[in-house]
Order: sequence, then structure tokens, then C-alpha cells
Amino acid sequence: MQCAANGPWSAWGVGETDPCPGAIQFSVTKVAGNFVVLFKLAAGQTNLQLEITDPYNGINTVTNGAQNEGTLNVPVNPVIVGEWRFRLRGVCDTAPSPVWASIWSNPIFVNVV
Repeated sequence: MQCAANGPWSAWGVGETDPCPGAIQFSVTKVAGNFVVLFKLAAGQTNLQLEITDPYNGINTVTNGAQNEGTLNVPVNPVIVGEWRFRLRGVCDTAPSPVWASIWSNPIFVNVV
């Protein structure tokens, strides 16, 4: 097994379970013109991916590698109203394919009217 900066990964990953732990805390609220994402990753992790699905099933993925816990402010598109879906996962190694990441969190839905 080789070690990456943000956790273990194996170049011989065929048939192995990805060891990357999931997020410890994840919530989303709408505050004024932003979606405010609160997160906390497992100890030592600083990389995450946030998947945002708009009401028309357009998907945008935000990647952040700055901190182990905190908030992300994602601007709300004022033209698109309806139910938005958010999922988060921790990323242990961003090296070329495959990316070693945890499974996606349960989705959080935020309705924009």
C-alpha cells in the first residue's frame, strides 16, 4: 500500500474496498443569495467533492482541498427555482484515475422558491 498526502491508497486496487472514510458532518441551508454548506471530514482529510444537482437535473461538482472542516458558500442561481440536491464525499487521493474517494453522502434537498 502506498500513502498519499490525504490518506491511504493502493495502486493495486482491483477488487479492494476503497478505504477513504466518509464525511463526519454535512448540512446545507439557503442564506440570502448563497447555499451555505457546513462540513467536517475525517481526521487528516482536507479534500472534498460537493455534487450539486439543480431542479432540471444539471449537475455541477465543486472540489475543495483547503480545510478539514468549515463552510462553503455556493451562490444561488436566482433564475432556477425548485428542489436542489446536494451530496458530499471525502477524497483521499486525487491522483489520476481512479480517484480514491468515500461513497457519496445521503442527499440533502433544499427548495428554492
